[in-house]
Amino acid sequence: MPIFRAYCLDANGRINYGEDVDAPDLERVIDVARALCARQPPPGSHGIEIWQDKTCLYTSDDLRRQT
Repeated sequence: MPIFRAYCLDANGRINYGEDVDAPDLERVIDVARALCARQPPPGSHGIEIWQDKTCLYTSDDLRRQT
């Protein structure tokens, strides 16, 4: 499985948490990253980024607005 790096972003777009994720595809790693970031302590995460090596594959909008 490919290895991705998932980052939880604060309100200023800065990384407040990161974790390696083994997942078969980008869709699955996005789901895992959303779950990881949802568990962050207050004020919580405002977004996520998914990277593979030096390439950013995905950046989300504000997670708090997504229900």
